[in-house]
Amino acid sequence: MTDDPRLPTHPVDLTSTEPLSALQQWIANGRVDDAARARSRRRSLEHQAAADATLLGTLVDLAEQGRPVTATTGAGCRLTGPVEAVGADFAVLRVERLGDVFVPVEQLAVVRPSSGDVLPTGDRPAGLSVTLREALMELTTERPNVMISTAGEAVRGVMLSVGADLVTVAIDGARRDRAHIRLETIDHVALISR
Repeated sequence: MTDDPRLPTHPVDLTSTEPLSALQQWIANGRVDDAARARSRRRSLEHQAAADATLLGTLVDLAEQGRPVTATTGAGCRLTGPVEAVGADFAVLRVERLGDVFVPVEQLAVVRPSSGDVLPTGDRPAGLSVTLREALMELTTERPNVMISTAGEAVRGVMLSVGADLVTVAIDGARRDRAHIRLETIDHVALISR
């Protein structure tokens, strides 16, 4: 957009008793009209971006901005911290009291960014390929201490393996019993230590 004013949408009488004043008014009206068109275009672009937005795209925007978010999961857990990473079907939040928390996108009920100047649009394809299953499988080589929460239970222990549709954990305690948790039921995974 140029700084040159466009013709105003309504005529101006340049033959009045003060032609310079009328000319200045004509230029000012042109600038006002330009500003109104610019605002209208910006609102239209914002509306188009919002119509194409996805939660995964929004999470990518938030990760790039580094702003803290408050995320509420389907099981009602509230997690607050910056989005550290985003995968094809999950996000990692750095939560002060828990460390890195892996949350399946399908379990994210509400994501509230902290206040800031730049709002996430979420209107771009994420183009990510690493899934939650693959990320957890990679972590099992380190035998991390985790807390895996589902809608009804939290299991704490050492993550031993990740199968086609489950995660196996050696439960903390003297007996080291094992728990097998179905991947689809996971609300979030807190990586307590590596």
